[in-house]
Amino acid sequence: MISNPWPIYTLLKFGKLENLRLLQQGKIYCRQTTYYSKKENADQCFYDEHESLINIAASEIKQLTISYRNKENLVIPGKNFSGRIKIQQGRSQADFCLHKIQSINFCEQMITSENCDRYFDELTPSSRMKDFGDHIWHITDLQEFNRRLLTLCERHGLYCTANSVIYRDRLLCTSEEQTQHFGFLKDTKYAHEREFRYLFESCVPDLYCGDPFILNMGDLHDISEVKTYDDFLKSLSYEFVPDGFVA
Repeated sequence: MISNPWPIYTLLKFGKLENLRLLQQGKIYCRQTTYYSKKENADQCFYDEHESLINIAASEIKQLTISYRNKENLVIPGKNFSGRIKIQQGRSQADFCLHKIQSINFCEQMITSENCDRYFDELTPSSRMKDFGDHIWHITDLQEFNRRLLTLCERHGLYCTANSVIYRDRLLCTSEEQTQHFGFLKDTKYAHEREFRYLFESCVPDLYCGDPFILNMGDLHDISEVKTYDDFLKSLSYEFVPDGFVA
């Protein structure tokens, strides 16, 4: 599992009440990364389906194949173009996506009475998240959740990576992505989602996680709760104490 460079206070899942009740029962419902990419980019003529575009510097030794619907493919030898080309690495990954409560901008600065409101605003989930549903599944003990999840993955021969999603302007981005970012890249228009992902792959070669893919973690009522978005906002608070700041 990939460690996160900044502390995450907690993780949330927005959705319909009936689906979040199933989560609280331990039914971790995942879809392939390609499923979400297709939904989010339905209006695009091209998009990074696997969120794993990489540059190939030696493009002259490659050939570019363009597929047309109901037509023969167009094949362009590498000698006919120059510069870098980008290819996708096809990956079969089951994706469990959550919303993180995290304050990156305040990790290296002191929180004072002058900026505490801005700090609190950064912790507050955007109201746009209610597009996914007006209820929230809140993990109250993230460390214990991760422990149980990793134990389950080891038992079932699953490889799990977890990290925050990186948001880039995919139309402007031309730099080569590091491989550890594959599966954790989205366009900046989704930055309000503040997504944290768990990605699952089988440790057995050529054995793929299904779509949908459901992990049964067992009852999670002791480390999670379900609330409405409004009730969750009411439960968020901060105060100054003699030894520092508590949120």
